[in-house]
Amino acid sequence: MNVVSQMERKLSEAYRQEIAERIRLKSEELVNHEVNPPAEKPKPPESAPDAVSSALRVNDQLIAQTGVEIAALEVERQGLAGLLETIEAGETGNRKGRRGTDWS
Repeated sequence: MNVVSQMERKLSEAYRQEIAERIRLKSEELVNHEVNPPAEKPKPPESAPDAVSSALRVNDQLIAQTGVEIAALEVERQGLAGLLETIEAGETGNRKGRRGTDWS
């Protein structure tokens, strides 16, 4: 379409009605938005990062405490293993009773 035909089309009554209908529809849409605004999205609580960092601190403390407990249990295990070796060594050396009887 050339410029002259575009201008002639805009001067027609049909174009004027089309534009009036668009304005009416947009006005209705605007009124609907003013009467029924879209629901606002709730903002995330500002304390959420604080809650996460607090939970991480608690987890770190639990991990540290568990590490201490594991170390204590390892020391106890080593002590019991040594005691078991001592007991087993004593049983091997004492297989014969006082009268020279083999108890095995």
